[in-house]
Amino acid sequence: MPVSGAFSVIASIGESLDTPENHNGVITNFIRQAYDVTDGAGAGDINLVWSDRRTVAAGATDTLDLNGGGLLDVFGNAANFATVKGICIFNRETVAATHRIDFAPAAANPFLWTFNAAADRVEIAPSSAYMQWDDSGKATVAGGSDAIRIINTDGANTVTYDIIVIGLTT
Repeated sequence: MPVSGAFSVIASIGESLDTPENHNGVITNFIRQAYDVTDGAGAGDINLVWSDRRTVAAGATDTLDLNGGGLLDVFGNAANFATVKGICIFNRETVAATHRIDFAPAAANPFLWTFNAAADRVEIAPSSAYMQWDDSGKATVAGGSDAIRIINTDGANTVTYDIIVIGLTT
C-alpha cells in the first residue's frame, strides 16, 4: 500500500504596534514547515502509518507497543514500526482545569526517542497537540525499546486523544 502525505506545522501570530514615536503597523510572526513524505525507505520516506482515537480512563495509562504490540492499521494489518519518523498526539478534551494527558516512554521497554529517561514526560493540555518529526527516524527494538504511554493525570475524568504514528517497517 503506497503512502504519501505531509506532516505540517503552521504558526502565525500578529502583533499590532501602538504609536510610540509615530510608528504603527503590524508585525507577523510566521512559521510554516511541511514535511512531505512519500512511499519508500529513505530520508523523507515512510511506508507505514498507524492512527487511532483512544480513551484513557481516569488516572489510567494507555501503553502502546510500536513494534510487535498488537497495533493494527486501518486494513487490519499489524503495524510494527522498525523506525519511527513522526508522532502527533491531539488531546480532544476541552476542560482546561482537568483533562490533561502526559506523553512519555513506557515504564517497560521505553522508546526514548524524544526523551532522555523513562521518567521524562511532555504534558499535553486540553485542545492542544504535540508533534515530533525526524527525517531519519529513530529505530525501535522489539521487546527492548519500542513502547510509549499516554497517562491520564486526571483522577476523576476519562480523556480522549487522537494519535498518528508514521515510519518504516524495515
